[in-house]
Amino acid sequence: MGRRLGTVLDCLHPDRALGGKYSSDTSRPARAFSGEDPVYARNFGRGPAWVPARIVRVTGPYSYEVHTDGGLLWRRHIDQLRRRTTENFEPQTGEQHATRDQTPEASLEDVPDPDPVPCEPPRPEPATTPALPDESQDILERPADQPPEPPSSEQCSTPRDATPRRSGRERCHVCGGVLTGLSGSITSPDYPENYPNNAECLWVIQATSDSVIKLVFVDFQMENSEQCSFDYVAIFDGPTMGDPLLSHYCGSMKPPDVVSSMHELLVVFRSDFNIAGRGFKAYFFSGACQEVYTAVKGNFSSPQYPHSYPNNIKCHWTIQLPPGYRIKIFFLDLDLEGRNSLTDGCDYDHLAVFDGGTEKASLLGKWCGRETLSPIISSRNKLLLVLHTDRNTANRGFSVAYIGVVPMNVSCTRTEFQIQIPTQSVAQLERNKIYLGTPSCSAQIFGLNFRIHARFETCGTEPQKRNNTSMIISILYIDFSNGNQEDIHQYEVQCEPKRKEASVNLISGSDPYRLSQYAENLVESQQQDAGVSEVYESKSQDTSDIVFISICILAGVLMVIAIVGLVLL
Repeated sequence: MGRRLGTVLDCLHPDRALGGKYSSDTSRPARAFSGEDPVYARNFGRGPAWVPARIVRVTGPYSYEVHTDGGLLWRRHIDQLRRRTTENFEPQTGEQHATRDQTPEASLEDVPDPDPVPCEPPRPEPATTPALPDESQDILERPADQPPEPPSSEQCSTPRDATPRRSGRERCHVCGGVLTGLSGSITSPDYPENYPNNAECLWVIQATSDSVIKLVFVDFQMENSEQCSFDYVAIFDGPTMGDPLLSHYCGSMKPPDVVSSMHELLVVFRSDFNIAGRGFKAYFFSGACQEVYTAVKGNFSSPQYPHSYPNNIKCHWTIQLPPGYRIKIFFLDLDLEGRNSLTDGCDYDHLAVFDGGTEKASLLGKWCGRETLSPIISSRNKLLLVLHTDRNTANRGFSVAYIGVVPMNVSCTRTEFQIQIPTQSVAQLERNKIYLGTPSCSAQIFGLNFRIHARFETCGTEPQKRNNTSMIISILYIDFSNGNQEDIHQYEVQCEPKRKEASVNLISGSDPYRLSQYAENLVESQQQDAGVSEVYESKSQDTSDIVFISICILAGVLMVIAIVGLVLL
């Protein structure tokens, strides 16, 4: 392989610079520049791949601000700069420069080089604060005729029938861009094949002004380093690198979910000159497609409901309540694309509910088409709903309401109810907001619990026949009302005195969430089939009966002793 006449290969980068001459000054460290140094700067927009520029100032251990001959101000990492001398230098036009589609040495005059010296650029030492690339400024500083590049998932994917390309120079480096959909995916270049070396990708995710953005990684495998200073993904809480750095990741451990504090998020991917991995794949959710609910009750629907939902989206809704709660979901409406006629499965658009906070939790159900669904209840305090739609056929969508089932322990004797509710579950409530039957039977605080002890003849209890069984029934009220908005949750408390078994059934929440219609259905179903609604059931032994029996036995023994004593006398 030849070398341009009169030049000396600089060890800044394994690729060769274009045009001009390399500096032969070896007294200066090979990976450092000084102010006013003439350089070539890598161009990530349209036009030549390398353009003449000059160092303006040093911005970090391995990053610089450069001013191009075209009048643009860029920030560049050291791997995107090439040293040049000013001797005999004449700026070249874009036509004379090699572009990305050309081989780097296509315009160079090669001469035999009898003694080529191989050059392996040394790695920078890991810094305490990793030197993140500053190319995000290009999004703001790029001229109007150079729009941001489209996402890699659309233009940098390798066709299935194509042979994977191994050379970093031959790989597609078009990646990054501005993403504005409700949801979407981001992948490293060439994913799931190894990503190219010396790649830089920046994605700005934009949501509506009143929304936040959730980023979920589903696959992650990159070169590892102590400070993640070689290959990494960095996430910024805003559209530029000047915004707060949420975190940066490398290695093979999948990052946790990331939620922005505003409506824009910047994702930066960078690889160095060697050692590549499979890369990453992540989904983002924003606006109506990503919500986390922490209120004890609520309702939500698919995007644009009752109008047709968007195609090709994946949306997450998470319900997360205090420990001990369970969550009951009521399906008010469901109208999605129908089943696959060949497989009879929900292979197209579908709604799935998971018994936890992630898609790895147990699947409670997966539905499509038009169905009337019974309420379902979680086994824990988290529930995840996922809507997935394909590229065609959109229907009305869905609407659901939910209510948190307050954790409680209910027991009974032959004469009274005993109810305990952990105070941490309803920490915002005063004790008089929890009562049985009437406000006069309000809860008392004992340690870490609200407690109600009520005799059957008080607190609005009444006997009823349920399935030819005598029951004592009362209503437990938990008042979550706030200001002028009434929100009273009702639980039916039952006791079968003969067996001393108690149970409690959620009846309803508040009318604004249209749960009252389910209250009647639940009560009727409880009378017909006790297995339709959720039941908290606990058994307790009546200690008063034991005491009573013991007293009777003792009295009998004393009577026998007294009779024997009288006979002996």
